[in-house]
Amino acid sequence: MKTTYNILAILLVMTLVLGAFSIVTATTDDHNVVTANNSEFNTLTPTITVNVTGNCTGYLANFTILDVTVLSDQFVANVTNTAITATTATTAGSRNSSVIFWNGTCSDVINQTGLHTYEFNAQPTISSASTLASLVLKGNNRSFAVNWTDQNSSGTDLVTIFICKTNAFTTACTGGQWCNQSTAEADNSTSCNYNVERSLTAGTKSFYAFVLDDNDYASSVKAGNFTVSSSSDEEDQTITAVTQQTQQTQQLLDKDVGGMKVSLIIILVIIVAVVWIIIAKNK
Repeated sequence: MKTTYNILAILLVMTLVLGAFSIVTATTDDHNVVTANNSEFNTLTPTITVNVTGNCTGYLANFTILDVTVLSDQFVANVTNTAITATTATTAGSRNSSVIFWNGTCSDVINQTGLHTYEFNAQPTISSASTLASLVLKGNNRSFAVNWTDQNSSGTDLVTIFICKTNAFTTACTGGQWCNQSTAEADNSTSCNYNVERSLTAGTKSFYAFVLDDNDYASSVKAGNFTVSSSSDEEDQTITAVTQQTQQTQQLLDKDVGGMKVSLIIILVIIVAVVWIIIAKNK
C-alpha cells in the first residue's frame, strides 16, 4: 500500500513538473515579426506587427532598434496579430531591430526574435520659403526659392518642391499650384518659376511650400504671400504711347520749313518773345 502511495506521489510530482514546463514553453522565431524584412517607413517612430504563440493568454513585448529600447511592456495577445508602435524616435537610415516577449506571471521564459532590418526615412524640413520680389506684374515671372534639408539624403535621389495655392497637399498640391521643381537631394536650395497669368486678379496672393522626397514623405508647410500688380500689357501700352508721342514730336522738330528746321524756328520765336517781354517791361 505504501509503495502504491509513493508511486502516486511520484506521478503527481511528474505531472506538475511537466505541466509547469508546458506553461512556460512559448514558441518564438523570426515569424513572430509579421512586418516584412527590409520594409521602409516614413517615420522615425515606426509601427510593426507581431504575433507570438505560447501557452500564456498574452505577453509583454519590448521593441528594440539599434540596441535601444524604443517601446517597453506592450501587451501582445497570444496568437494574435498585434501592432506595436515605437514611443521613442530612432535615427534615419537602415537599422536592425528585434522584439523580446515575456510573461512574468505564467512564464519565466524570455524569447527574442531574430534581427530584422528596416529603412527609416526622415521627414524633410523647410528652413525658409520666399519670393525674390514681393510685387510682380501680370505676364511676368514669379520666382519662389525654398531652402530645405533631409536628414538621410543620399545626394543622388530626387526631391520635388511644390508651391501650392492652398494649404492642401498629399504627394502633390490638391488645391492647385503656382509651380513645382525637382532637384537632387544634395542641392538643399531649390527654386521654381510661375508666369503670372494675365487673367489673374490683382492683389495679395498666398503660397504654401512643401518638399517631397523620393519616398513620398512630405515636409511640413511653409507659407508666404506675394502681390500681383496691374497687367504688364497696360504698362507696355503706356510706354508705347509715350514713345510714339516722343517720336512724333522729334519728327516735327526735325522738319524743314523754308530751309529752316522747326526746332530752330521755335527757338527764334522764343527768343523774340523774351526780348519783346523785356522791352515791354522797360517802357
